[in-house]
Amino acid sequence: MKEIKNPIPYPNYEVDFGNDSARMTFKAMNGLNEETRVLEYRQSDSPQFSTQKLTTISKHGHITLKNGVVKNCKDLSIWQSEFKSNPGKTRTFAIRLVDEQARVVIQWTLTNAFPIKVIAPDLEAGGNEVPIDSLEIGYDQIITSVGNNKS
Repeated sequence: MKEIKNPIPYPNYEVDFGNDSARMTFKAMNGLNEETRVLEYRQSDSPQFSTQKLTTISKHGHITLKNGVVKNCKDLSIWQSEFKSNPGKTRTFAIRLVDEQARVVIQWTLTNAFPIKVIAPDLEAGGNEVPIDSLEIGYDQIITSVGNNKS
């Protein structure tokens, strides 16, 4: 069996809150999924003894970003504070998969996104970067674009 090589040997996921602040980077992302619900329906006057499939609403999972580092966690803490004080206050922002030359391979834009859970590891003094074990995000819609060269 032919071995499949990873085209991006050291993937990084950048989280961009849409302003000029420092970006967060993560080593792993999971939970990116969308499911369209299907309704089976048979018209009462149909001569065929079968159903039609109609698509209904889409359902999204939660995205979990893991093994992250942020140099300035101001945006993350502001976002969490805004959401706690006003749960309807969501954001639109981008998650980008970048290669080793920091070129964008694919970008996911999340609309109406909100923080669900942030887990920090044990902290050590001496660094100016803040590690994040995982960041879980809920969202309403996702838009995918390929090769957007924002950096």
